[in-house]
This record gives sequence, C-alpha cells and structure tokens, in this order.
Amino acid sequence: YINAMIRDRKIDKYYLALVVGKFPQHLVIDKPLARSYDKKFDRSHVKVDYREWLESKTECRLEKSFIHPIIGPLSLVRIKIYTWRMHQIRVHINHEWYPILGDVMYGNLAINRILYQSLGINRQLLHCRKYSFFDPFSAHTIFLESPLPEDFQQLLSGKK
Repeated sequence: YINAMIRDRKIDKYYLALVVGKFPQHLVIDKPLARSYDKKFDRSHVKVDYREWLESKTECRLEKSFIHPIIGPLSLVRIKIYTWRMHQIRVHINHEWYPILGDVMYGNLAINRILYQSLGINRQLLHCRKYSFFDPFSAHTIFLESPLPEDFQQLLSGKK
C-alpha cells in the first residue's frame, strides 16, 4: 500500500535545508532533470537538462536568513517536492545558486571544507521534516514529523 502511495505521489514530503546565501521568500523551481553517469566519481549524476528530461517541480519558502559568524550568509529553507526525482532538491537548489551546506556532489566545496574544519559537520544539511498521507484504515490523514537535528540547531544558534 505504501509503495503504491509513493508511486502515485499521494504522500506529501516536506524538507528543511540550510543553504548558502540569502534565499528569496518564495521560489518555485520547475525545471526538468536528467540523469547521467559520471565516470570520474563512478556514480549517477543529475542535472537540469531540457533535451533528455523528466518533469521536476520543487517549491521553496524561506524560514530564516542569518549571518553565521564563520560561514557568512545562510538561509533555512522549507521545501516541498511535487515530483520525486533522484537528487531533485539538491540539483534544483544548487541550480538557483543556493547550494545546500555539506553537499559534496552538488554543493560548494570551499564552504563545505570550512563547515567541517571549523564546526565538525560533515554531512549535507537536508532534513526530511514531515510526511503526511491519508490512511484508509483509520480514515484520517497521518502526519509524521521529526525534530530538527543538532547540527541544524548548532548553525541556527550561531555557535561555533
């Protein structure tokens, strides 16, 4: 049942991401994505591509912008995906020049190095915050929400 709901896009997924720069208040990214194979890294790579593409839509809303004392301007962004493509959020956000902190494949390597060396954070700061779906057995919508990870909280507080 759950697999069918995922396939039919009947589950709402909401994410939070910490990105580099001052993000706009609201941004809908409706750009096609295509997957290719990257021989250098021996893995699949996704990019915006209008020739061989799959429809992809991501909606972003600014939660908070701030200046971190070590990294500089950052934004906490709430994200909803309408299509579930591999690396969709990471590629769309980076394509708009707001790389996700810690993203080694699509992000800003210099800032990621500072993030790790100064703060000890060595992962991408993209967090699935909430899922919701209709449960036919109880006839109610179920909401699942996870707390904000400690490394997000650390950066948002400006602590070193």
